[in-house]
Amino acid sequence: MVLLDRDVVSFPAQGPYDLVGIDNVDAGYQQARHLLDVGCTRIHYVTRPGSLWTKSARIHGFRLALEEAGIGFTPDCVHTGDAGDPAFSRALLRQKPDGIACFHDPVAIQLVQSFQHLKVAIPGHVKIIGLDDVRYAEFLPVPITTLQQPCRSIGIQAAELMVRRLNRDTHPPRRILFGTRLIVRSSTCPSPTR
Repeated sequence: MVLLDRDVVSFPAQGPYDLVGIDNVDAGYQQARHLLDVGCTRIHYVTRPGSLWTKSARIHGFRLALEEAGIGFTPDCVHTGDAGDPAFSRALLRQKPDGIACFHDPVAIQLVQSFQHLKVAIPGHVKIIGLDDVRYAEFLPVPITTLQQPCRSIGIQAAELMVRRLNRDTHPPRRILFGTRLIVRSSTCPSPTR
C-alpha cells in the first residue's frame, strides 16, 4: 500500500505504509511566511471541520512561522467552521485579522465570497492565501494566492513506489514529501494599476 497526501496515524507519527505528498509542515509555514512578507501582523488560520493529518501538520508549520517572526500563537488564531457561513465570517472579522491562511483553496474561495458579501475589501482589509492551486482559483473575481502542489511528481513517485513494493521491496516505510510553489495573485497583492 502506498498512501497519497496523508498518513493513517495522527501527526507527527509515521504509519506502516509508504507516503507520498507535500511537506505539509513547510506548506503551513510558507503560507504564514508569505502573509508576513506582505506586511500582515495579525494572521489567523481557517480550516474546515474534521481531524486530518494534513491539517495538523499545516497548522504546526503556520505556528512555527509566527513564532519565528516573534508573533505569539494561541489556539484563538485557528478557526474551524464553514467559511461560506456569514456568521462564521463575521465572528472571524471580529478578531481583526489582516492576513488569513486557509487549509486549502476551496476554504479560501468560500471565505473570499463571504467577505465580498459583507463588503470586506480583499486584499485591502484582509489578505488571504489558500493551498492546492485549483484550476479556477486564478479566474475568480479576486484571484487566490496559493501554494501549488506538484501533483504529477507526486503521482509518478507513488507509482514507482508501488512497483517496488509489488516487486517485494522490503525497505522500511518511506515518507517522500515534495515542496510547494508560491503562486501570488490578487488576494494578497493588489493588482497593478494600468
